[in-house]
Amino acid sequence: MSYLKLASTISILVLALSCTKKKDVTPIDINELLTAGTKKEWLLSNITTNGKVVITDCAKDDIYQFDKNALQATYYPNNKCYSNDDIQVFSYKISESDQKLTIDSVEYQIVEISAKKLVISHDGNDSPARISQITGTLHQQQTLSFVSKN
Repeated sequence: MSYLKLASTISILVLALSCTKKKDVTPIDINELLTAGTKKEWLLSNITTNGKVVITDCAKDDIYQFDKNALQATYYPNNKCYSNDDIQVFSYKISESDQKLTIDSVEYQIVEISAKKLVISHDGNDSPARISQITGTLHQQQTLSFVSKN
């Protein structure tokens, strides 16, 4: 008789635990992470082309600021790599469904994003002029890494 009570108690516990509602997981708000709610600056920390590190010293202090309200990305070249390196403003858009970030009509896959780190990758078909100028490469797969400046 005690075996029957134990078996029914275990069955009831298993049934009760299996009926527990799982919490809904909300999707990552990429724009929130990218802009910290309004504006956020990202410091370019690395560029790789086909797996090889190609960032130059003059590009390591470049800042990209993303503005949520204007949907603009502003590039600030601190230590200019070229004499014509000036502040540039680009439009950007985010496709959260497939984790893509488009900056000035160039589409990047978001490899990693958090409050402190952003890694985006580009297949090289439409190499951004600014990055191609820094790296000296055109139409090659490129990965850009950033760290949060603020």
